[in-house]
Amino acid sequence: MLWKVSWWKRWLPEYVVIGIGLLLAGLYAPFSYDEAFITYRYAENLSRGLGLVYNPGERFLGTTGPGWAILLGGLSRFLPFLSVPQWSAILSGLALLGVGIAVVRLMQRWSTGGWAVWAAVACMAHPLIIMPIGGEVVPVMALVLMAWVQILGLGSKAEKKLLSSARNAPVRILLDLAMIGYGVWHFQHWLEDVPDPRQSVQRQLAAWFRTATPPGCSIMGEEIGFMGYELLDYRVYDVWGLVTPGLAEAILHRDIVYGVQRYQPDYYIAYPAAGASVDSVRAIPLQPWFQRTYRPIFQLNNTGLFYAPYITIYEQVSP
Repeated sequence: MLWKVSWWKRWLPEYVVIGIGLLLAGLYAPFSYDEAFITYRYAENLSRGLGLVYNPGERFLGTTGPGWAILLGGLSRFLPFLSVPQWSAILSGLALLGVGIAVVRLMQRWSTGGWAVWAAVACMAHPLIIMPIGGEVVPVMALVLMAWVQILGLGSKAEKKLLSSARNAPVRILLDLAMIGYGVWHFQHWLEDVPDPRQSVQRQLAAWFRTATPPGCSIMGEEIGFMGYELLDYRVYDVWGLVTPGLAEAILHRDIVYGVQRYQPDYYIAYPAAGASVDSVRAIPLQPWFQRTYRPIFQLNNTGLFYAPYITIYEQVSP
């Protein structure tokens, strides 16, 4: 009977967390956030033999996870039956399970299985974990937590004695109250931004570009993650210089228009300028030089984005 109780306490919490983790991974791993698709485009170009670049021929590191891009690009290259986002979804789902299992094992050093499961589920379902699924954040977090599990498992006798005492009152009571408080705080935060509402909007813009413009033309805008991955055969630039070389110093000196003037994109994507300061990105379409060079050609209305209820695409006027 003793071995059954030990098995129950040792393994059942992990099985419960794995089950819930698989459910969360199935629900949320297919979604990702805008910045992750910047890395996806790097990975896709790598898998196509174009190098670790955002735009072919431009050697500029604009991804926060080059190792993640290389891993995804390699998988897509040698195992092409899945796309880059699909490989990312699978690996992110496994990483989410890793986070849950690591939290369970860490919490079992202080508390019983029930609270360990509570802590693991609260961590796995937290918006700060769910929202960056698809990027390198969740895998890195899983590796860090697993490393801590190993480190704490090699603790000294004094440390293990201290941890053992934490299972007793009043330390145990404080830990339980902390977990209850964290749980109440956590479930007040709804996952309103999963999936990222920008994804649908940018895909609509990408669909318009594919039907109304020729491949190979250049596009510039503020948010280019989702759309940039959809338009792999287009040259895509961002006004902030995140993936576009040569803009960092100009942005540092608040020369916001430098990117548009330097690259002279065929199309410019503008958000509403109402209430924007004269030296902001939003005000670029209001400047006389821009109005002489570009003309509005398409407007996407009812986007559902609170900061951009409509989006206007400008086309460069032929000289």
